[in-house]
Amino acid sequence: MVLSAYNKHVQRELKAGRSMKQAAASWHGSAKAKRPSLRERIQSRRAAAKPTRSVNHTAKKNSHRRSGIGTRGAFKFLRLGALAAPGIVRAIGPGTTEDKVKMGLRAYTSYNAYTGKCEPAALIEGYGPYVLTSIVTWGIGKLVGMIRRA
Repeated sequence: MVLSAYNKHVQRELKAGRSMKQAAASWHGSAKAKRPSLRERIQSRRAAAKPTRSVNHTAKKNSHRRSGIGTRGAFKFLRLGALAAPGIVRAIGPGTTEDKVKMGLRAYTSYNAYTGKCEPAALIEGYGPYVLTSIVTWGIGKLVGMIRRA
């Protein structure tokens, strides 16, 4: 069986990895064979729609920088200090190392090593300053926000 020139051309194009539609289009020499891909068309539309602008990125970045620690950072350190303060006071205070450890354990876990019982009221000694500081710093943040909006 003898193949026509068209069929030979299509076979060659199919072996090259093209679709039947592309092979037929290349035989006829139509513009479809040379049509840009979908990605290329989308990129060209975007380029036509948006004119490019040059932006000085360093100036933009520098204008947003803040100096200092800020209120968030200060409040964070206040809360951290309030959480650590009861333990530090017990560590610095008078008494033996064993007594200091037992009293620190009692303040943060409510377990009294001397009696072997849990005392939930002792948690206020360890976590009370942290809770109060957290409430105050939260309230200050809300108050500042209300003043800014007014």
